[in-house]
Order: sequence, then structure tokens, then C-alpha cells
Amino acid sequence: MKILVYGAGVIGSYLAYELNKAGHDVTILARGTRYQELKEKGLIIRHYVQIKTIVTPIKVVDDFGENDYYDAVFVAMQRTQIDSVIPSLSLNKKCKLYVLVGNNPTANETYEKIQENSIVRKAVLFAFQESGGRRENGKVISIHFSKTSFYVDALNGDTSYRPVIKNIFASTNFKLYHSSNMDAWLKSHVAVIVPIVYVTYWAKGDLKKVAKNREMLNLTIDAIAEGYEVVKACGYTIEPQKDEDYVKTKRRQFYWMLKIMAATPFGRLAASDHAISAIGEMNCLSNEFDKLKKRAAVSTPNWDRLEQYLIKA
Repeated sequence: MKILVYGAGVIGSYLAYELNKAGHDVTILARGTRYQELKEKGLIIRHYVQIKTIVTPIKVVDDFGENDYYDAVFVAMQRTQIDSVIPSLSLNKKCKLYVLVGNNPTANETYEKIQENSIVRKAVLFAFQESGGRRENGKVISIHFSKTSFYVDALNGDTSYRPVIKNIFASTNFKLYHSSNMDAWLKSHVAVIVPIVYVTYWAKGDLKKVAKNREMLNLTIDAIAEGYEVVKACGYTIEPQKDEDYVKTKRRQFYWMLKIMAATPFGRLAASDHAISAIGEMNCLSNEFDKLKKRAAVSTPNWDRLEQYLIKA
């Protein structure tokens, strides 16, 4: 299949690598120095867990025109960049399937903006890819395991595109998961990651300080629990339910999971590198969740205490 990966950061680069390896005709859209890097040197990924570096020649463009055709367009960009690319997505007349990959607690609003400005009706799915890392000297240092989770679905319960998505990912190292309520899934996920971001700023990016501090670990878990209460008070379910179970009934396991993540390089690659380098996106996610808090009108003292570290940052 002919696929465009719109965005050449950590997530988009690894996604393009896997789809290209699976035999698809993949093009990456990048701009500026990243465009030049990909054009001149190819897609360079250091697979951190696998201890190997792979260079992949790949097609690269710096524009998405109204008559460009791809079977699927995967938009892998930070939340702060999504609104700026909606006009080019909307103006395209040829592509019908779009998958927006990344954190977005206001997915419904994004969906409506795309459809309102589109000349032709588009299928717009939302997704989250559980890989992380950082860009460094023209290459991506990617942390992922043998099977990387990829959560994807439509917001309106339409399952007609699941066979297409299954076909796209058939020969990749991604493990697909579907949610009947992707909007709730994305809100639930932000309820988890934002407190982790806050505590990252408390530690000034050094998560080993968090690993050694019982109070901050427990404060983070308490804030996540409050975030879940906000999501539920706004009328959404927690997706997936097992994540809330960890906070409520398996707290000790969750505590040690956070502690181990913070104490090892995995925490840096999975969380703190992005939090420190993308403070604009983190601030955006925090502000969007604050709107949910106002709607919910529930008490969030632990969340509010941690949020001050983002404000100071």
C-alpha cells in the first residue's frame, strides 16, 4: 500500500521504519534540517533495546498537496502542531483515510475541524503508539520492544476500517488494539502521563531523583487517581479498565513499576526526554486537561500540587 507518514520525529520515524520493512510504499513528510537529513543520509534508527542501528533509504517529501494520493496518511505530530496541519489535511481531495497518532484529549474537536474544512468526507481515526526515544545528531534513538502496542480506532464506533488497518500492520512488529471509545482512551491516557510529566519537571529531568523519593512516587499515583476521577466525572469511562485497576487495587505493583522506570534509562527514553524537549506540548496537554477538571468540579489537591512544577518550568 502507498502510505504517507506525516511527521519525522521519534514516533513517525519508527512507524515509517516498520511500515517500510513490511513492504509498503512509504513516504515521510519532513521539513527543514530533518528533510535534508532523511534525503541525504536515509532514516537512521538506533534500536536501543535491540542494540543495533539500521539505516533505511526512504522516500521523503516536504509538502502534502491537494492532489497527492496515498492509501493511508499517518499523522505523527505533537499536539501543538496538529491544528497547524489541519488545513493541508482538509484541502487534500484524493486521500480518504487518515490516522492521527499521539496524545490528544480533544480528539472530537480535531475530528470536527478536519471534516468542517474538507472538500470530501474523510475517514479519520485516532491512535497511540507505545514507543519512545529522542532525536540525536541526525538519528532517532528508539525504545520499543519485540511487539509495540498500537491503539487505534474511530471515535464514532465505525469499525469498517479495521480490516484495512489490520492489513497495513500485518507484517510489522506492532500489536494492534482497538477501543470502542477512542476519545475516552485518549483522555484516560493523558490522565496518566501528565502527572508523570509534572514530576519530571520537579526532578528537572533527572528521574533517578524520583525513583529515590517515596513521597513523589506516591504523589504521582494519587494525582493519576484524581485524573481518572476527573475523566469519569465528565461522563467518560476509563480505557482500558485494567489501568485504573492498577491504581486502585494493585497500587504496590504500580508503585514499583514507576520506581523501576524512573531508576533506569527506560524512564529517560520513554518519558523525561520528551517532557523536557517538548514543554510546549506538555503545557498544552495540561491546559486541555484543566478544562476537563473545571467541567468535572472534583477535588484534585495532589494533581494541583504537582502541576505547580510545570508552571515553574
